[in-house]
Amino acid sequence: MAQLKMYWLPGTPIERYELPEGYSISNYKTESDKLEWCECCKHGLVSDTADASSFDRCITARAGLDPYKDTFFIDYGGMHIGTTTAYIHPDDNTGDMHMVGIRREFRGRGLSKFLTQVTCEHLDGRCSYIHLTTDDWRKPAIKGYLRGGFLPVLYSEWMERRWQSIVTEFGIDSLQMLNDDTTPYKVLSRRRVIRFGAWGVRNAELIRSYCRTHDDAELVAVYSDRGAAGAMTDPDAFLATDMDAVVLSGRPHFACEAMRTGLGVITTSAPCRTAGDAEALRRAVRNYAHVYAFVDPAAPGDGIQNFIRRTKGDRTAPVTGLEEALERTK
Repeated sequence: MAQLKMYWLPGTPIERYELPEGYSISNYKTESDKLEWCECCKHGLVSDTADASSFDRCITARAGLDPYKDTFFIDYGGMHIGTTTAYIHPDDNTGDMHMVGIRREFRGRGLSKFLTQVTCEHLDGRCSYIHLTTDDWRKPAIKGYLRGGFLPVLYSEWMERRWQSIVTEFGIDSLQMLNDDTTPYKVLSRRRVIRFGAWGVRNAELIRSYCRTHDDAELVAVYSDRGAAGAMTDPDAFLATDMDAVVLSGRPHFACEAMRTGLGVITTSAPCRTAGDAEALRRAVRNYAHVYAFVDPAAPGDGIQNFIRRTKGDRTAPVTGLEEALERTK
């Protein structure tokens, strides 16, 4: 799946922060820095067995990149605990925020904003714009990039939907999205009413029933392969509908595809029947980072409402996630 892409445009104000006491910024200096760089990039960017050759492959081998000038570290307690590399592509004069990582034990401390600041200060005025790529599941990093002035880019299928889900989850009122050529595409706004698609008439009635007493959801599409009145019969067209989540009864392969395109998923029956399908669902939940929940069709109200709260970024909303659903529906 294509990664998310973001651009930082010339003229964007650079947010400047003062490092906490005991922290400092340094550049790459010696061969020994390569292994510490690996420790910063493990658990997300490089394998857990990465060694000095990983640094050479990801950093040294890049055209136009001088690690002595372009690779930076946040230091604490005599070790490198975070890193970013900021360099200019010689072929098109674009800047690259590359291999941004923080040691696992130091994550969640708000340190990524300093790496963004260092990158923008290093490249500002020297290139046409700065770009980076990241993954949907790296939510703290995405928040940091947005705070630092980076904007989402439409360059591949499903990008708008994937960013729409992020805007809604983060509670962002409006966010400019760019075309791949840096021109404005459209302004995304958070969804206050979550738009559902339903696979099957029973699931459609589930959402309709919920909507009769709640104003935070609407049913926008129904798929049925049995010729139900008003239902769509093309699953691809159903998937392409402007919606935020789908309600399914099992159907693990479609659930994985829905999450890949940026949708949350409610299942009203056992998520899957085989170990292989269970593992595929685990990968989808992990990699695409959209809300997946089991809702009991006999008493769906609280389950749907909590799913909506989670979709809007409320991490305290109690949903029955994949692992609990697998156990409950055995």
